[in-house]
Amino acid sequence: MRYLIILVLFLINNYAFTQEYIPLVKEGKYWIYNHYSHSSCFLMGWNSSELRYFIGDTIINSQSYKKLISSLAPSQLPPYNITSSKTLCYMREDTLLRKVFMVNFDENVFPCVDSNSEILIWDFGMKAGDTLPDCLYKIFYPIGNDPNFYLVLDSIVGNYFFTFGYPPGICGDQAQFAVSFVEGFGMEDGPIDKRYGTFFADYCEGTLEQCNIISSVKDTHEKVSNKLEIYPNPASNFIHVETHFDISNVEFIDQNGKVVMKSRDLDNYIGDLRSGIYIVRCLTKKNEMIYTKFVKI
Repeated sequence: MRYLIILVLFLINNYAFTQEYIPLVKEGKYWIYNHYSHSSCFLMGWNSSELRYFIGDTIINSQSYKKLISSLAPSQLPPYNITSSKTLCYMREDTLLRKVFMVNFDENVFPCVDSNSEILIWDFGMKAGDTLPDCLYKIFYPIGNDPNFYLVLDSIVGNYFFTFGYPPGICGDQAQFAVSFVEGFGMEDGPIDKRYGTFFADYCEGTLEQCNIISSVKDTHEKVSNKLEIYPNPASNFIHVETHFDISNVEFIDQNGKVVMKSRDLDNYIGDLRSGIYIVRCLTKKNEMIYTKFVKI
């Protein structure tokens, strides 16, 4: 009986711990920024607003990711009328481990780039004294004689995690101060690092209407999985990839999620592949992932 009571208490505590976690990667969350023109040292006039938010589901290496979208609006104040959108990167979240992962192709979007491999960005299960993930270490711009100092989480207050860093200021000036990141939000100003000339302005959770956002971009939320076709399908020796996108890379993935062949061509010899079902994943020159399936006979 005593062991049963201990087990019940453990499950209750574990359930409560899990319930307290605040997810980051979910739809209906909008981060709003102001963009300013600037020289190397001075900010100039406001030029646009940017909204960042998650949409859709994209399969990469058998894992489901959401796209982190960047949309521009020509108004500094709401309502925000979206006029253009692009995918910044792909993110997924393990809510049990309290970790957020990313696939990113552009170091101008985020300082951590590793081709098609995923990177651990946020680890909200850390304790004070734990070592930071490599990507967080890069975000905090460590400088000085003791770089190992910045690999360790300094302290935790509530849902906030603190360490020290040297984020660059105007003209590249460096000033050390505590940098924080927080469950459900990322850094103090959003889910990914921002650049000089960009200022966090507002945050909203809800529908587009509730957040005073108007989308005039056709198919902003359209999934891209049906924009790729394979001929012939089934196929035994050669296939042709048909798409209107500009493709930079083609990968063939087996049923175990393993990349078994890579190519830069739309016409490919598949005679050496084993019979079975494969996913064809293409990376566009705009850093979008599109994918479909074909049967090798």
